[in-house]
Amino acid sequence: MGYMGFGLQKWIYTQKPRKGFDKLKKIYGDNLENSPGSGKGLPSNKYGAPAKSSVLERVRRENNSNRLRSIKVLIISIVVAAGLVAGLAWLIKTAYFK
Repeated sequence: MGYMGFGLQKWIYTQKPRKGFDKLKKIYGDNLENSPGSGKGLPSNKYGAPAKSSVLERVRRENNSNRLRSIKVLIISIVVAAGLVAGLAWLIKTAYFK
C-alpha cells in the first residue's frame, strides 16, 4: 500500500478552501470582468490605456506601501533587538561586576 503521509488525517480533507483571488479583488474591485484574462482565450484590452494605467498606478502604490511597511518593521525589530542586547548587557554588568 505504501506510505500515505498526511493525506488521510481528518484535518487535511476537512479544510475549507482558501480565497485565492483576494489580491485580484483588491486590484480590480468586485467585478473581475476588468481583469486581464477574464474571458475565453487570450486577454484583450477592451478598456484601453486609461484603465490599464490606473490599475498599474494602484499596483505601484500598493507595492510602495508594502515596501514602507516592511522597512518600518525591520527598523522596529532592530531597535527592539538592540534594546534587548543593551538590557542584557546591563543585567550582566550589574550582577557580576559590582
